[in-house]
Formats: sequence, structure tokens, C-alpha cells
Amino acid sequence: MIDFFKIDGMIYHDAKTCPNNSNNRYGMPQRLEEETGVPSLIINGDLNDLRCLSDEQTKTNIEAFIEQLGEKC
Repeated sequence: MIDFFKIDGMIYHDAKTCPNNSNNRYGMPQRLEEETGVPSLIINGDLNDLRCLSDEQTKTNIEAFIEQLGEKC
């Protein structure tokens, strides 16, 4: 699917209080990045608890991820 859709990067959401909704806790981003070379970003947050979310940190992480993707082109 990565090749078919020409994916440049993947973003994961880490739901801190709900591990069943967080694939990244089981190493999926690291495994896929090793196998495919496609970088990933994990956004921390939650489904209900806003204390687990930082808008500024999220914005900074996304901006850095976009720059990282731009360097690959």
C-alpha cells in the first residue's frame, strides 16, 4: 500500500489512556520504518483526556516532520 499510494510519511496517534487504540505502542512505526524507509511521526494525545495533549508540541513536531519529508525529495 505504501508503494501503491506513494506514501512519503506516516503519522500515528498515541492515545495515552487507551492502549488498544495505539498501534505505536507495539513498535509498528519502528518496524515499518526499518522495512520501508518511510519515516513516521507519533502524535501524543488521548481520546478523552485533554491533559495528554500539547498543541504547541504537536505543531512543532509536525513542522519538523514536514521539513524532514522535504529533505528526502
